[in-house]
Amino acid sequence: MWGGVKMQLLNCNKVFFAAFIICIISVFEIAAQDLTPPVNPRGHKLFYFPINRTELLYDYSNNAAMLAALDALLADTTINSQIDTVYVIGAASPKGSHSYNERLAKGRTAALKEYITSCPNIEESRIVCNAIGVDWVGFRSLVASDQDIPNRHILLELLIQHLSEDRLLYHLTYKMDIEMLDYLVERIYSKLQYTSVRVLLKDGRMIPETSSPFEEPETKVEKIIHDTVVVHDTVCIIKKDTVPEKKFAILLKNNLLYDVALLPNLAVEIPFGDRWSALVGGYWSWWDTDAPRWWSYRIQWVWLEARRWWIKPDATPLDGWFTGLYVAGGDYDIRLFTETLDDLGYLSLWSMSAGLTGGYSLPLSQRLNMEFLLGVGWFGGNYKAYNRSRCLDCYPYMGKGRFNYWGLTSAAISIVYLIGKK
Repeated sequence: MWGGVKMQLLNCNKVFFAAFIICIISVFEIAAQDLTPPVNPRGHKLFYFPINRTELLYDYSNNAAMLAALDALLADTTINSQIDTVYVIGAASPKGSHSYNERLAKGRTAALKEYITSCPNIEESRIVCNAIGVDWVGFRSLVASDQDIPNRHILLELLIQHLSEDRLLYHLTYKMDIEMLDYLVERIYSKLQYTSVRVLLKDGRMIPETSSPFEEPETKVEKIIHDTVVVHDTVCIIKKDTVPEKKFAILLKNNLLYDVALLPNLAVEIPFGDRWSALVGGYWSWWDTDAPRWWSYRIQWVWLEARRWWIKPDATPLDGWFTGLYVAGGDYDIRLFTETLDDLGYLSLWSMSAGLTGGYSLPLSQRLNMEFLLGVGWFGGNYKAYNRSRCLDCYPYMGKGRFNYWGLTSAAISIVYLIGKK
């Protein structure tokens, strides 16, 4: 009898132990479910893509949960029968050119559209793709809400200038410091590489109701400051109580074509106003030789130039297209490639030149540009012709003349170095 009782108690213990284990497992399952909040079927669904990729990856980021929520929404019979149009919106981050971002956005919308067409009762004709390219609304919202961005005030000041998209992409690609750019790529750009879905019902309602998955900040400027940035909700206000900081900038230029022609040269350019700059430069050579032909190559030349930069009023000069007006003057003593002592050399008294210039300054880095320039106009002045003669130190004048020339007066491929700040 006692043995039977022991057997029953043992069986009861096993039952209680099993029930206890089941309860523990259930608690952990509930806890695990609580750790992953459910996706709102009627809320925004973002499907993320790796950088420079257009393939919809099931296991990337939170795509699996989002696709499950999308399936549930489209499979809901009460909603499916009311669907008029399914909009697929594709976006990209501000990394790369405008055309490249548009291609990425189109490829991402095509990938999600292909997935949706596999769902029952959703005809391809009811799916409309909209590749928005860079999601600037999302970018501004993320920047306004993230106070950990290195040198964030510089980025905020850039965003409130209302630059064109190409100009803004150029600044974000080439003009940001490395620390800020790395942070943007890791923390901000990754959130903008997505596609989303909006469903238009036959009664005019939209799922989700709001068009943007991000808040749409209205960016305004009251005063500009470089040390205090205040963000109130979605409105970014940059305040300034002191005199605006004056940004000093100066450019040093060396014309490589003149270097090849053995003309050491240097020019200095200083920007002023919104789209103007002033330039002063010169080149100098004092080469001669005691070889039998007595070549001489001596030039002293200075010039002044005013430039107008053909860029947006809200951008700074120094990059892009420009035109200019110049005046120059100097003298020369040239006797080159002579074969006999009687071959002529030319010694100017004072010569001048004036005309127009045009060119393009191509940025190579934050402080280096490559500049291409052509100048046309007039060059002229009086000169004396001479030869070497038969005596050792005689340079008899053989005549006088005046030189007048209209046409190409200058050409430059210059290395430009920036000192200061743009």
